Amino acid sequence: MTKHNVHKRVHRRNGRIDSLEFDFTEPGHLGSTSQTVKISRDQYEQSKATNSKLVLSFDEATDVLNVFMKGSHATPDEISAVFSILDKNKSGDISVREIAAFTRIIAPNFNKETVFELVSIVDSNDDDKMNLTEFTIFIKKNLGRKVALNRH
Repeated sequence: MTKHNVHKRVHRRNGRIDSLEFDFTEPGHLGSTSQTVKISRDQYEQSKATNSKLVLSFDEATDVLNVFMKGSHATPDEISAVFSILDKNKSGDISVREIAAFTRIIAPNFNKETVFELVSIVDSNDDDKMNLTEFTIFIKKNLGRKVALNRH
């Protein structure tokens, strides 16, 4: 059986990222399934204008999405950098609300309760937050990818 495959395409305009697209293919018993996750600068900026909880720049959002999609293939340095991006208040933790605000853009139908469920898998002290160790496990278990692909 072949492994899953993630293919990233970066579209640039005037030297900066205009959109980021991931194609995810996963083998199954009845053949493989494919999904695409795409985020564009225009889409993100429009959503950010109507959602005051979005505090990430588009470039930061693409960094987060990249690590979510890489999952178990993300390096410790990449995971740490994305943790720092998401930990806007520098508390040393990422709250479910911080994750949920980001996921509304990449997976609009993904509800906060599902984010709580996925975070609870790695939340060792049940505080609805993830420290760097818990976040690393969250990424390595491909839970960030589940969020990005709107899977439960």
